[in-house]
Amino acid sequence: MKKLIILLLYLSMYITSLSAYMDTDLDGVSDIRDRCPNTLITDLVDINGCSIKSLENPHHFDIITGLTYNKIDISDTKDTTSLNFQLDYYYKKFSMQLVTSYQDSPTYNGNKINDPFLSGFYSFTPYKNLQTRVGFGMIVPIDEQDGIQNNTDFIMSLNLSYTYDKYNFFAGYNFTNINDKNDVLTYQDTSLFNIGSGFYIEENFYASIAFSDSQSIVKGNDDTQYISLYSFYSFDTHWFATFNYDYYLDNSIDAIAIKVGYYF
Repeated sequence: MKKLIILLLYLSMYITSLSAYMDTDLDGVSDIRDRCPNTLITDLVDINGCSIKSLENPHHFDIITGLTYNKIDISDTKDTTSLNFQLDYYYKKFSMQLVTSYQDSPTYNGNKINDPFLSGFYSFTPYKNLQTRVGFGMIVPIDEQDGIQNNTDFIMSLNLSYTYDKYNFFAGYNFTNINDKNDVLTYQDTSLFNIGSGFYIEENFYASIAFSDSQSIVKGNDDTQYISLYSFYSFDTHWFATFNYDYYLDNSIDAIAIKVGYYF
């Protein structure tokens, strides 16, 4: 009986010592002394358990590649296929993007590398659930064609996105300052406007539909309108895939793009 009492006393002291030191958020500071409970496990904390700085790397990248097929119903113009490459860099509210493609272009007598597009963006949330993104970019001239003076073009953009529950509504505007010259045609600055909505089918599966109106680079030509279907699927925290289909309302072009990407 005496041994049982001693054993119970030891157990009581052990349980008391455990309850005296509990660290629910695993930051190394006991709950009794922790003035900032529920800190993230990636945060470095002070002696009071309050965050000093995050140990999570704020720099992220993704690499995206895939194929685009353009079925073109325009006289003297043939269907094209292109291999796309995209590199994105993210740092907090800032991001940068590099996009280029290698195109099989029978119309221009062989394959060619299209002018790369380099851009930067800043995102902020002026109101709850409303994300605003402003951007500035340039199209770097590397593609040479007979009769065309290829110069650097500049692009400015504004995009709005509002999310409500599983629904997403968005609109955007792009303005391109065209500096190219053509011996035959007269080029002009262009504008592009789009509006659409999307739905999160699952947490890792998103789909959207959008309408776009694009001004022609050739002065005097009509604007181009098209409908876009887009979907994004995330396989895990790194791998993802996208699908995009553009249908031009004048029946001139059908474009299909399938891409895969890796985020790290």
